[in-house]
Amino acid sequence: MDEHIETIGLSEHAKETLRRASVEITPLQLEGYEVQEEIGRGTYGVVWRATRLKTGQEVAIKVLDESKGLNWEYFRRELSLLIDLEEHPHTLTILDAQLDSSPPLIVMPLAEGGSLEKAISTRGFSLEQKEKWIEQMVEALDFIHSRGVIHSDLKPSNVLLSSTNDIRIADFGQARRPEQAGALGTLGFMPPEQCEGKGGQPAVSWDVYGFGATAYWMLTGELPRYRSGTSGNVAEYAEEMKGKPLQPIRKLEP
Repeated sequence: MDEHIETIGLSEHAKETLRRASVEITPLQLEGYEVQEEIGRGTYGVVWRATRLKTGQEVAIKVLDESKGLNWEYFRRELSLLIDLEEHPHTLTILDAQLDSSPPLIVMPLAEGGSLEKAISTRGFSLEQKEKWIEQMVEALDFIHSRGVIHSDLKPSNVLLSSTNDIRIADFGQARRPEQAGALGTLGFMPPEQCEGKGGQPAVSWDVYGFGATAYWMLTGELPRYRSGTSGNVAEYAEEMKGKPLQPIRKLEP
């Protein structure tokens, strides 16, 4: 792994500041980077906009919060998969990583357009633009599947946009190879067999369903077989999906 990435040097002051992530992460002393502002916050940490000083490149620094019950396997899997996936125009790549700092972090190119979920929810886009994104998602999935990787949690919030409005599939923390068991995912974007964990191993069909649900949502504003207020119980959701009719896109298109 060392030959693929550089480590980020952290001063003791920066490490101590970062340890207070559950209150306010302020990584002002990241060596080699000028950190500007927080651009995202999730269950396991915060994403910051920064500039890589030696190249001037704008990047996103993903800082993980150890106080939130960090799943180390989750983080290391994401890092390993992103490195192994090489570079593709519609997936994110790794620029830097630090596994041994406290907390750990990774550095990726900045997807300046934010998430697909936020973009579509707050701005209007033409059908032609949405069709272009759908085609780019197909290209990205074909690429990762050809490398033996299944994303397992494809959804609009895990699809980012570049400054040129091109797709970047991200968040491979739940991704795995076919021999790795598990039924992680997000309700609304999981097929019944993924919810039920049949066979215990991921399948390309999981990503196909997640892609279909994402495309359906992009075009209609709705999910295929899931509505707000539906039970959050995975087993109940899987049972409810069976035999539930799918509304034609032409009926729902806003």
